[in-house]
Amino acid sequence: MKNTGIIVCLLVVGAVAQQRGNGDKIDSFPNFIERQLYVLTNACRMAPAQYRDLYIGNYQVLLPANYPAIRPLYWNLALNKSSHAHSLDMAFVCGMQHPSCDGTAWDVRIKSFYTKSSALAENIATGNQTALATVKQWVLEVDPTTTPVPADNSGSDGHRKNIMTSSYRELGCGYAKGTQKCTYFWTQDFAGGKPDFNNPLVTGCHFFIETGKISFFVNYFDSVAVAPSEVSCLIEGQMNAMTLALGAAGKGTYTLVQTKGTACRKYYFSCVKNGTTYRYPEYGVLSTYGEGTCMQDYYPPESLSVFLAPNSPVPPDGFRLSFLQNGHLGISGLLPFDYPAQVRITNILGRTIVSRWFSFESTGNTRLSVDLPKRNNSETGIVSINTRSGKKQSWLIVTGK
Repeated sequence: MKNTGIIVCLLVVGAVAQQRGNGDKIDSFPNFIERQLYVLTNACRMAPAQYRDLYIGNYQVLLPANYPAIRPLYWNLALNKSSHAHSLDMAFVCGMQHPSCDGTAWDVRIKSFYTKSSALAENIATGNQTALATVKQWVLEVDPTTTPVPADNSGSDGHRKNIMTSSYRELGCGYAKGTQKCTYFWTQDFAGGKPDFNNPLVTGCHFFIETGKISFFVNYFDSVAVAPSEVSCLIEGQMNAMTLALGAAGKGTYTLVQTKGTACRKYYFSCVKNGTTYRYPEYGVLSTYGEGTCMQDYYPPESLSVFLAPNSPVPPDGFRLSFLQNGHLGISGLLPFDYPAQVRITNILGRTIVSRWFSFESTGNTRLSVDLPKRNNSETGIVSINTRSGKKQSWLIVTGK
């Protein structure tokens, strides 16, 4: 007798506890505004002229002959800590300056956090409240209403040059609001070390650029410009296709614009490249900080539970799932010809945690009991069933708090 299959894809919580990947917060880094600065810096690097036209203005800067498109920068925890520490220092102690407020040289400070490369640079700024305005401030170098904007490679475009230097591969962004004059303080620490990550979704987050709208941005990069077959933003379990806004399909920034909501919504980014699915953040989810009274910007994987998605079909006749208090997943085949043959449980990334085959002939039983990893057992899962009788059904379970 040929076995037919039931596959249970369970989004488990405890199995991914404390795991972190690209985009996941570590030691509270990065904060929401720092994440915005990463995204915009990379959008500028990968499509400088387009970025200028959209977000800088009609200035003769970031010309292709001088600053061509280059690869994005990956987040680095040590650089984030260095830049954040300096922004706090400036915001509450000494105001804007490259040396630390105790007199430590800027590069010595960075090296006290980061040891992977001696190729370093730093941008600092003050006065602007948003990441978008601060990137513009660095690119233009001056207040264009009072001073001519320096040309590319003129020797007076150091901030612009740092942003557009191809030998830098990692970045730390720091932001702080403090008591010193100008209130808002920004730091970028660049370095030439090999990135810790190679996820094609480099970084992403949301912005409030248009009145009444929320914009989701994600930087996609493949070293040989392989374009993704799809890029999506999954918001509260609903998949939303994103469109290329800046750069090329294989090296660009994708966006999605929606009406601004009134409360926190969980989301993450996903892409498919060469048949493989990637996500950002890799383990946790982001939250729409700034929508309504929402003050949450990230949920770690160990804080997530799962729930049945709205309008999802109920399990088909002939099968029943139960999540037992003693740490077992029960799967019942209610009809003799509808029995489970395989059970596969995956974590939030789709990585297999449990995979078992069962033989109806050898057990003579239509009920399976699968031991779950150590975790709480209150979650259901994404279930796809193919039975001997030809029934095919699936229903969606998504992460939730």
